[in-house]
Amino acid sequence: MLDRPALQDFAFGSAAPALQAQRLLALSLRLVPAQHLLGGRFVALMSGVPDDPAAQRLTRAARGLGMQVTQVAPPFAGQRIDALARILDQLYDAVDCVGMPAADVQQLARVCRVPVFDSLAGADRPLAALAMRCADGASSDSPQDQEQRHCRLVQVALLECLHGAQPHLAPPVRQSWLGAAG
Repeated sequence: MLDRPALQDFAFGSAAPALQAQRLLALSLRLVPAQHLLGGRFVALMSGVPDDPAAQRLTRAARGLGMQVTQVAPPFAGQRIDALARILDQLYDAVDCVGMPAADVQQLARVCRVPVFDSLAGADRPLAALAMRCADGASSDSPQDQEQRHCRLVQVALLECLHGAQPHLAPPVRQSWLGAAG
């Protein structure tokens, strides 16, 4: 069994998370490519801007693991978060909130039974900083190399949170009333 760190252990200022990230990146190179380790799993991408780079990165990372990603509209003014959480819990294995106010994400995370991320793949989040810190020292570290490391760290985070959890079974017709299917 792997010694799996918690996501909150990945912090900006610490050297230990960077070492863990290096180890996890090395592991991801052996496990992730061409495998659908999270096949049959569903992630809700709650974003009002589907072409946001964080949303696109999350989509690439999740699909690379075999997950299905569905674009879901963020909560509207006055919507009951607890009612929304019950729906999300029944249909998805994880929720990533991109471009939503932190208070809304925190409230959703408190009442959801599935992992709720606050822009997991965002450029201003800890995984992006770790991707930059994990450069192999080569002078030719391109933006594409950084992007690939960032995407792999997002995949590792998804694996960390979802591997081994019971997958949800999707209904034959996905929730078109929540938002457009992705």
